[in-house]
Amino acid sequence: MTKSRVAKLLQEWEALRGQAGSLRSREIAAFAQKLGRKRHNRGKEPTYVSTLLEWRHPISIPNHPGDMGKGLAIKILNDLRDDLDELREIASQGDLR
Repeated sequence: MTKSRVAKLLQEWEALRGQAGSLRSREIAAFAQKLGRKRHNRGKEPTYVSTLLEWRHPISIPNHPGDMGKGLAIKILNDLRDDLDELREIASQGDLR
């Protein structure tokens, strides 16, 4: 992943963060997949594990109808921001493809 790709993802994260009260789970899951997370069958809720950053903890993204609660959306987006920060650091070193 290049620096410019990470910068675009950061802009997308900021846009999602601004819409936190009106996001659906599929929108957040789609963004998680752009960060290299894949759905994994474990637990009661859909869980996403990182394929690029294997040491990162799994993130559950509840799949309920309607908009996700603002607090939960912010919590999940903040976890994904941690992924972005690590990807940015690795991309600046030129170690991630």
